[in-house]
Amino acid sequence: MAELNPLNEPKMAKSRSRGVALADESSDDLPALSAIAVGIAVIFVIVAPITVSSRNTVKADDPYPAHAVETTVGTVDPAQTTDSSAESLVDLAAIQQTLNSRGLPEVGLSLEGSVINVSGSVADESTKQAVTDVLAAHPGIAEVVDNMIVTPKLSGVVEIAASHGSITLKGELPNQPFVDELVDRTMTLYFADQIDAQQLVVNVDVSTPSVVTVTGAVADNVLHRSLETAFVGIVGIGDVDVSLLALAEFDDLGTALNNVEPVEFSSGSAVFLASSEATLAKVAELLADAPDARIEIGTHTDSLSSDRSNRELSQARSDSIKAALVKLGVTNDLVARGFGEARLKHEPDDTPDKQRENRRVEFRVLD
Repeated sequence: MAELNPLNEPKMAKSRSRGVALADESSDDLPALSAIAVGIAVIFVIVAPITVSSRNTVKADDPYPAHAVETTVGTVDPAQTTDSSAESLVDLAAIQQTLNSRGLPEVGLSLEGSVINVSGSVADESTKQAVTDVLAAHPGIAEVVDNMIVTPKLSGVVEIAASHGSITLKGELPNQPFVDELVDRTMTLYFADQIDAQQLVVNVDVSTPSVVTVTGAVADNVLHRSLETAFVGIVGIGDVDVSLLALAEFDDLGTALNNVEPVEFSSGSAVFLASSEATLAKVAELLADAPDARIEIGTHTDSLSSDRSNRELSQARSDSIKAALVKLGVTNDLVARGFGEARLKHEPDDTPDKQRENRRVEFRVLD
């Protein structure tokens, strides 16, 4: 037998001589082995627990700080969210601002993890439900513990006492806008120095008044009619009771003063016509017999110009009459009022006759 040349020995023989049998690169066994390896890897991923953690603590003597960060990608169980992370999403002051912006009351709020406790007094069950709905919808809150109690509010009250020369408003209202609305409407009929609103107070423990009562007596049918309607339509107020508002009779002096001939002025001017000088002399004569009477000189316009210009014109005319009476020797306390178009006899004054009747001077004996 011829001697075998070791250089010509098959590769498989060399492998066998090393004690390990390897598949040839061209062997059919390679795909099968690869598939087995992939399968084992998939099983490991499925079976292995999935967690998320992030530790950024770095030891001072660690020469490789990056090795201190361990991250495993996966999903987080919401039940494992820490209380501190929930609390970081909840701003109690911001929640209270949200409640206030929706017209809901101040309440007591406290937080324990993702559980919020709410306490305090509310007016009714619907308000209570509205508060809990706002809290439950806030990010980071998992549970609302309701400790609120329902305490119905007392109805607010408003009483208005009117006379020709002054008006007093008193009562309790749930907020400042109601107070402002009442005063604003009063100022369409009276001057600021005629209005006493110091007894109107804000009390958050009362509800909107269901009834506003207007009482008193005025010797002016135009003012009486205006007072009947001045406070109607305020949002939230149910009714305005004017049954005790009387239309008073003029006393003798008031009747006599308003039976004189009208005081007339040049158009758009505070200069009265010469024909009115006799009227002013008669007024001075009547007042000489009642020197202690306090008299209002009220001048009115039509509505053809702006409200501001009408008020300015009528005030100038009242001042002009007052100056003329003083010059004639009148010593009474005279109050000059320019009402402009605030107290129209005819509204709308869409005819010349109505406009003429709206332009008038009235004398009133004040209380």
